[in-house]
Amino acid sequence: MERWHKRISRDGRATVLGINALDATADARSFVREYGLTYPMLRDSEGESLIGYGVVSYPETFVIDERGRIVALLRGEVDERWMRENVAPLLERS
Repeated sequence: MERWHKRISRDGRATVLGINALDATADARSFVREYGLTYPMLRDSEGESLIGYGVVSYPETFVIDERGRIVALLRGEVDERWMRENVAPLLERS
């Protein structure tokens, strides 16, 4: 996700946004430091995003288009192939 954030945020057309739900603040900060994450990371200590997006497992990745629609969803670990197939085409359109 970090690699894609750096790739897609250069020209301001897209970004990666992380949401840390239900974790202790210290644990969330430790995760960001450990992996050197530079993309924005929101805290959701109450878990409201889980309900709003229907999250059922961790991790879950949503691709949201310029109209705010969820156009792709992955339950599980993201890999390069999934990003190329689900994110890259959206960037080509814009």
